[in-house]
This record gives sequence, structure tokens and C-alpha cells, in this order.
Amino acid sequence: MEPIVLISSKGGAARTSSSALLAAGAREIGLRPLIVQLLPKGRPPALDGVEDLPFDADLIFYDDFSAAADRIRFHAQNQPTNCPVIVDTPAKPVRSTLAMLAFVQAKLLIPIRDGVAEIERAARDYCDIWDEFCLSLERGQDGVLPTHSVRFLPVGWSPNIQIEDFAAMLSRRGVAFDGMRPLPIVQGIPNLDPMSLLMTGRGERFQLTPREREAAKNLARSVLSHIAFG
Repeated sequence: MEPIVLISSKGGAARTSSSALLAAGAREIGLRPLIVQLLPKGRPPALDGVEDLPFDADLIFYDDFSAAADRIRFHAQNQPTNCPVIVDTPAKPVRSTLAMLAFVQAKLLIPIRDGVAEIERAARDYCDIWDEFCLSLERGQDGVLPTHSVRFLPVGWSPNIQIEDFAAMLSRRGVAFDGMRPLPIVQGIPNLDPMSLLMTGRGERFQLTPREREAAKNLARSVLSHIAFG
């Protein structure tokens, strides 16, 4: 199974909490997920010392891009098919993250939260990924992921919003949809905002309320059903 990479250039985009909720949900539905956290040197991991994690976790400091990519590739190649690899990346320009992921076959999720700045940033990140893909084709390279490997992941939106509403908002911000493929937006996401989860520290236990557990399962089912992204 190709790694699922949560990517965004904006801080507070819910990458870490979404990845933890996704992994917890994958475990709830009978899988054995692995979270890979990419962090700059000196940044403490969000899950450091948290007890009773329902998933495996690995920490990679990304000062060496090549080594980080090798570790991600190793996990992806050696995990059983029922062990999805979920990669939590730091807030960095997406072109930089793509450079690190060069030649790693992966699927990208861009978290998109409610709010003008958040929508605009997510749309810009998607467009930057598209531009980088086009440039790689012009250079005769194929290491950058094509846009059919990218999806928006709605976070914390009202359950009343429709997929066409997202499409309209993103289109106004420069995201082009060709009408030939399904809209690149993961559907069926619960309206629970992962940012509301208490990301606890050393000595604390990882626990979900019944509502959070149900949301986690729905999130995992929805994301994993879109793994083919086709």
C-alpha cells in the first residue's frame, strides 16, 4: 500500500491530529497502521511519551532529505497490506516536501479547514503541486506526484456542505477541475474537527471518546476507500 502523506504549507492545518485520528480509525476497523512523523531537529513530537497508542509510530528528523525518503520507502515496501503507512509532514512549502518525497510513490492529502485563509492556502498548495508536476514533465522527470494522487481532506466542516460546494470554493481560488475525473476531495468525512482532540504529552494515555472513535472509523473508511484516488 502506498504511503498516505498529509501535506500542507500552513501551520495549524490539522496534519498531525488528522493523521492520529486516521491511524486510530484504521486500527478500529482491524488494520495495523504506522504513523511516520517528520520533524525538524529540536521539535518535540506531538505523540512523544503518550501511552497506549493504538498504532505504531516512527519519528524521522528530516535534516537529511534522502535518508527520510529512504525510511518512508522502506516502511512502505515492508509493511503488510493491512498496515497502512501514514506520513505526517511539517508545515513547509509543498515544493520542498515534494522534493523530499521524490521517487516515493505516495498519495497526498491536503487538509482543508473552514476559513478564508485556510481555504486559500489549501488551494494554493494544490496549485503548487500541479505546477511542480508540470515542471517535472518539462524536465523529463517523473519523480513528482501527478495530481490524480492528490486529494483535499475536509477537516471540521458542517455536515451540510456538499462536495460541489467545495469544488466551487476551490475553483474560485484557481483550482481547475477538468470534469473527466471525480473531484479530488475525499467524501464522507465526519464533521468532528481533529484539532479539538487533546494531543497529550508524556505519561498521558491516548484515549478517544465514543464520538471521536466513531468519527475516526468513518474517517479511516472514507480515506482508505479513496486510496486508489481514481
